Amino acid sequence: MEQTKPGVVVSVANKMASIKSSKKTVNVLYVILFLLCTAQQNAFSQERWNLQRCIDSALLRNLDLAKQEREIELKKYELQIAKRERLPMVQGYGNLYANFGRAQDVFGNIQRNDNLNSNMGITAEIMLYNFDRLRNQARQAAVGVDREVLEKEILDRELTMRVVEAYFYLLMQIALVDSRDSAVMFSQHLYERAEKTTQIGTTSASELHEAKANLAREKQQLQRVIMDCELAQLQLIQLLQIEDHNHILFLPDELDFGVGWEISSLEDLVLQSYQKQPSARRYVIWQQDLKLQEQVIKAGLYPTVTGAATLGTLYFNAFRQLMTDPFFFQTRNNFAQQLVLNLSIPIFDRGRTRSQLRQLHVRESQLRIENDIERLLIRQQIEKIYLDYKTNYQNKTYAEEARNDTQKALEFARTSFTAGQISIYELNTSRQNFIEAESELLKARYSMLFSLKMLQYQVNDTYMPF
Repeated sequence: MEQTKPGVVVSVANKMASIKSSKKTVNVLYVILFLLCTAQQNAFSQERWNLQRCIDSALLRNLDLAKQEREIELKKYELQIAKRERLPMVQGYGNLYANFGRAQDVFGNIQRNDNLNSNMGITAEIMLYNFDRLRNQARQAAVGVDREVLEKEILDRELTMRVVEAYFYLLMQIALVDSRDSAVMFSQHLYERAEKTTQIGTTSASELHEAKANLAREKQQLQRVIMDCELAQLQLIQLLQIEDHNHILFLPDELDFGVGWEISSLEDLVLQSYQKQPSARRYVIWQQDLKLQEQVIKAGLYPTVTGAATLGTLYFNAFRQLMTDPFFFQTRNNFAQQLVLNLSIPIFDRGRTRSQLRQLHVRESQLRIENDIERLLIRQQIEKIYLDYKTNYQNKTYAEEARNDTQKALEFARTSFTAGQISIYELNTSRQNFIEAESELLKARYSMLFSLKMLQYQVNDTYMPF
């Protein structure tokens, strides 16, 4: 686990929330300046987390990925066991028997046969021929390891995409808070100006109340985007699975809202995504597993030859016999060796093997369909991201034009309002149009950037630097 430093989360949302909760009639501008200075001091005790660090932390801490890593370890042990099945099995044995009572010998005589006997030795057994069943099982176990590694890559990819989406959504919400913050300061300035002009009698009381109402509306809008920002931050923190997050400041190194990357045609993007997407490689691994499973099942139709060797000795003591050799004397002289060759020929297995082979053929056709579905989903995903990028890029262009025009209109409205040519109602309308245009531009920029990063990740497994 990473060592973390103590600190305080300094976010625009928290700073704005503290302003909202304060009911004292102080100058909002001075309060914001004070908080910004405090944030600048606290920033030294905080860690800046860019997108790459968030992704690395999520991949390191995620419990599902940790569980999948344990699954890979289990499969590796299964592979180790499967490989060693081809080695001889060597066992030692020892037995001790005591018999009491009457028995009939080979000549038909019934007499008492009390005795004590034992045997001990070492036996080894090895598979000589089984149509490569053990070899194919070991290969199948190796494919099982590859399959679990591939599943982990898929989990890594899905988690990375979720972190990227949550990260950009948080950045967008922070930018919206900044935008609403400037609107609150502007409304505060208008309200203070209206107070002064009303006192000297140059403006009516209705304009003062309109300025006050507009300030309340802007604070309400600010509180709304603050809540959205806090929810976005909570969503990202939950994805990172971090308990102590007070030391973290989510800030990118640098954001470039330009294209900066030549977009290929849609078909080229789809083909590149087929090569990079780990889910598209599932079919190849599954097909390898089915072929090996087919060979393992076919081995049931062929003979099996096993070999065994035994080296042992025995001890026998008939209680009624007066002269019996000692234990160590017998065990030293009664050594015997045995070689065994066992042949097992399958004759009738109730059609089980052939039915299993037919099952595999059905499973193979099913996998082909699943592969077609997966490739279709990949294509649809690329088509959607590609369309989102084109649409968001066009929206960003239009939003920039709208923001520039509304900004110019607001500047003229300010000048006219100062000259007394328009009322505060018209100024508020112009200001509201500018705020909405700026909010739409922020949404379009971050949406376009997110779509671009997703396209890069789909075809390159990486991101262009910020």
